[in-house]
Amino acid sequence: YDGTLVDFEPLPELATLDRSLANVMRDLIQTKKVEIAIVSGRDSIFLNEQFKELPVHLVAEHGAWYLPPIKDNWVPLFTSQMLWKEEIKKRMEHFTLRVPGSFIEEKQFSLVWHFRNADPDIGLNAAREMLDEISQVSANQGFYVQRGNKIIEVREFGTGKGKAVLK
Repeated sequence: YDGTLVDFEPLPELATLDRSLANVMRDLIQTKKVEIAIVSGRDSIFLNEQFKELPVHLVAEHGAWYLPPIKDNWVPLFTSQMLWKEEIKKRMEHFTLRVPGSFIEEKQFSLVWHFRNADPDIGLNAAREMLDEISQVSANQGFYVQRGNKIIEVREFGTGKGKAVLK
């Protein structure tokens, strides 16, 4: 979604679907044998809001949830006890206090620390430090750490956009 269908914005909730793009998607769906699937790291609530008028397949949180076209109930694609989440959230909160402009986005199966609104040097240095710190505790803990465009994302093993597409 972000960086593909819409530009990156200072806050995730500001990256909304443009009406003209929605109309192009609507036209594509009218073509025989064409279906659209949106596979995103975004949560189900946000995706539902953006695509509620379009009969598309939605996959949220990197493959954790699936919503078929014209359905109301999201289907979980895996289960988890999320044993790692509280400890990692505390570590991220520590960095959020240290880096003005940074914030945490919490999803059911992942945590994302955003630093795009922070001073670039301070944010990047803190991101490197966080990545190193969290990577050291990630072995055999049920999660993995990933660096993205001015974010550090920690998400549950078992999720994955590729896995969701295969399902």
